[in-house]
Amino acid sequence: MKRDEIVSAIVEEMRKISSRNGYYTEAGKKVFEWLERPLGDEETESIIIRDPESASEANGWTSTHILTIEIDVTAAYKKDVDTLSFRMYMSDVIKAFGVVCDEVLNVIGEYKGSEVVGEYRGKAYASARLKFTVTYSTQKWEE
Repeated sequence: MKRDEIVSAIVEEMRKISSRNGYYTEAGKKVFEWLERPLGDEETESIIIRDPESASEANGWTSTHILTIEIDVTAAYKKDVDTLSFRMYMSDVIKAFGVVCDEVLNVIGEYKGSEVVGEYRGKAYASARLKFTVTYSTQKWEE
C-alpha cells in the first residue's frame, strides 16, 4: 500500500535527523507515529507524525491521491534551547521531509506552513505543527 510506504519512509527519515547526517540538531532521537497521549517529561523533545486525511480522484485506471501529513515537533526550553535552535529543529524536519519526497520516494511533496505554540505544563516548551501534502498515483481502487 503506497500510503503506508510514504508514512513509513517519513518516519525513518525523521529518525535520521542528527548532526552526523548533515542536520542542525539531534531531533531524530524520539520519533513517534500517531502518538495520542500527553508527552512524558523525557519525551518533550519529540517528533510526532500523522497522516489524518487523504483526497483521491480517479483518472481512468489510475487514481491521484493528495495525502495530508502533520508533523508536530516539541522542544523543552532550557538554557541551551532558545528560539533560534527551535527554528533549526523545525528546519531539519522540513529538510528531512524534502529528502523523502525528492530522493527516497520520488513523489510531489509540498510544505504548507506551520503554527508555533508555547506551552507550560510544569516546565515551558515550544511546540509546532508543520503541515505538508504528498501527491502520488496508484492503480484505481488502491491507496
